Amino acid sequence: MNDDRQLHVDLPTAPDRAGALTWGQLAIWEVLHWLPPGDTTLTLSTVLPLPAGTTPERLTAALTALVARHDALRTVFEESGGEPRQTVVGGGRITVDVHDASEGAAAETAEKLHRELRGLPFDLARDLPLRAVLVTERDTPAVLVLAISHMSVDAWSFRIVREDLETLLAGAELPARGPQPLDRLDYERSDLGRRREERALAHWAEQIRETPAPMLAELPPPSAPHLRWGRIESPALAAAVRLLTGRAGVTGPVAVLSGVTRLLARYTGQDQATVRLIVATRFNARNRRFVGAFNQNALLRVPSVADPFDDHLRRTSLAALTAYQNCEYDPRTVERLVRETAAERGVAAGGYCFFNDISVEPARRPGTEPRAADAPDPRPLRAETVLSVPDMDQVPMGATFFLFLEHIGERAVLQLCADERFLAPRSATEFLGDLEDLLVSAAVTPSAAAG
Repeated sequence: MNDDRQLHVDLPTAPDRAGALTWGQLAIWEVLHWLPPGDTTLTLSTVLPLPAGTTPERLTAALTALVARHDALRTVFEESGGEPRQTVVGGGRITVDVHDASEGAAAETAEKLHRELRGLPFDLARDLPLRAVLVTERDTPAVLVLAISHMSVDAWSFRIVREDLETLLAGAELPARGPQPLDRLDYERSDLGRRREERALAHWAEQIRETPAPMLAELPPPSAPHLRWGRIESPALAAAVRLLTGRAGVTGPVAVLSGVTRLLARYTGQDQATVRLIVATRFNARNRRFVGAFNQNALLRVPSVADPFDDHLRRTSLAALTAYQNCEYDPRTVERLVRETAAERGVAAGGYCFFNDISVEPARRPGTEPRAADAPDPRPLRAETVLSVPDMDQVPMGATFFLFLEHIGERAVLQLCADERFLAPRSATEFLGDLEDLLVSAAVTPSAAAG
């Protein structure tokens, strides 16, 4: 990828600093080591058009300030004595290759380089976690391509990295820096952090004792050959969600989650559902600017009785708040707890239902939020629904059901990977179609049980 021109981003010169992994880092460490060697599925990357007037010197200065600001961008990870550890590297440099595109071809060249950069695996113990390539036109910086290891950032903090870089390039003032991963480690080892973990473990034990066995039990191996994908793009689902959120005062993701739990209970013949939520865990203002791997699982259990659906929406929202309050813990400890608690019931744990909301919408000015009253009748929009089976190689670990909420706007986009034995006799696409049916019906018939 190198055309013999490079920029050099120097890291701050300071002693190395090392420590154990935080709870969020441990969670992604396990996932990354489950993936096949060289897998780059979870690498986070972006193509960033550069503002007019950006010079190589300004770009180098912005990247230098960025890696100095965020320890996660200069941290390596390796096992020592059987335990994973992190080291914030002091000194060294990141090399940025420069590619000059023909006039008008910067965007096309950047997309090609984006695919190449994203496809390069990270050696967690040796490679710095940030890579960049600059595309120029007539030697003028035009587009920057970034790739960062998921071991160092999650989706939330990747957006912060991009926003900070854009701010630096614009010459504007950055917001206050958030805590660093080693600061978070100190908190987790504190009395307050340990008490929070103890409360979370008690919550998990209580919920696992009541979790329906089909949403907890591991299915016979091999699981991967039985995992199938489905995808839905639906303006009807989006309109139904807007109607439901306006009526019940809940968020769009909670409305979708309510439908998922209701339908899971119906599919499995249960009167309740338990779902693992992927949570960013940035619950206080101090952690909003935290850059690092911070995601953890929250455990949501909600009854699914034949009440009006709006009541179920509110019940799900309250249960989600309780789940969010109990999702900070050492993931190795909670997984042992899950297996032991399930074993007391005679259940071999290992097959879980996941819900991952990755639908981050841009902030809106007050008074410009979409109103439920403006939502169209979702029923005619169903003619525009597109159900498909995406060509996906990667399958989630430890899941019999894994739903991704990708977008809610004018059109709702969801993807589902599920074990066909768990959903039998239905398929992943049929589940998504049934979810649309359920939410549309609930949206247009407020008093319906929809059960």
